[in-house]
Amino acid sequence: MFVENVRAYFDLLIDEPDVTYITVAQRQAALAIAEENYRQAIIAVEEKAYAIEQDIAFTGTQEYDLGGAVSAVRLLGPSITVAERLFKLHRVGLLDDDGNVKAYLDASNVLDDTTYSRDWGDTIYNLPLYSMLGTVMRLSNPYTGSLRLVYTPASSTNWSRDTVGDNEFIDDFDPFHKIIALLAARDYYTTRDAATHQRLEAQVQIELDRMASYLGAGRFMEMTGVKEKW
Repeated sequence: MFVENVRAYFDLLIDEPDVTYITVAQRQAALAIAEENYRQAIIAVEEKAYAIEQDIAFTGTQEYDLGGAVSAVRLLGPSITVAERLFKLHRVGLLDDDGNVKAYLDASNVLDDTTYSRDWGDTIYNLPLYSMLGTVMRLSNPYTGSLRLVYTPASSTNWSRDTVGDNEFIDDFDPFHKIIALLAARDYYTTRDAATHQRLEAQVQIELDRMASYLGAGRFMEMTGVKEKW
């Protein structure tokens, strides 16, 4: 489905043709919020379903501000320099001279704004630890070289592109896009009626369970060890 298809299904579910009850802006906001909940349901089962990569370079420093105005690569803050904003960081890889990941760094929640230690890190491979404080990535010791961040980006779906022919892409989980409309409709009725819409709630759960079953088996069967019968 495209955005226009999900919007049309949402309109069918709530059956409110009069924009007095739900404006165009409210409809778009409802679907955008529902998409975030839908994405969270996917990530809860398949954490790296949306994962992408971005390299950053350290030059003898311990910090890199992913939202800093002077940073070459900005994944956070008001003016990102990449196509997709960081939502959730999964892994940090250390790159060799050929640009390949030679090791993944361990995270620490101890490297706060007052604590640094050159003794911290992997003593066998001499790898630093990393931590995040706000938009700043901190390493346990100064480092020169490139790191590869594996992260889930925030949604970039434009829910205002809902006219037939706009063909605004959502993601590759087409069979489950109806969940977005169902979630938005459920929340609409809950707010309007100050009560749970039992039938919508049940349908949402059925579709979420169906999606979780699919994701649990994995999109790429050979990677999960599950063998399909032919």
